[in-house]
Amino acid sequence: MWAERNWTAPNRKLNCKALNNPITTGNLRWLLGRNLDQVPEESTDWSALRTATHGAASEALSLSRIRHQDWFDNNFYDAIKALYSPRKQTIVPVRSADGDTLHLDFPPQE
Repeated sequence: MWAERNWTAPNRKLNCKALNNPITTGNLRWLLGRNLDQVPEESTDWSALRTATHGAASEALSLSRIRHQDWFDNNFYDAIKALYSPRKQTIVPVRSADGDTLHLDFPPQE
């Protein structure tokens, strides 16, 4: 019985922002007219009216896409670096390759 009806899942919503486009609005009007012409005027079956209107709306507007916030955007790695990097920059004296000579001014001047 569920497969016979032209219903969408209850948690899916129609993309109502598409109504800002005049072409989509005109298409919805045309589809509503076509679907409502197929419903008999004397019909007391409200499900037929609902199926006709919802079918036209879902065909013209389509379903909305759920967009979640992108947590891994361009600033993600900068934020992690700011959180876990050392708070203070420490100056470490540079030693020579043999480890005996301490260079206080770097680069060493000759």
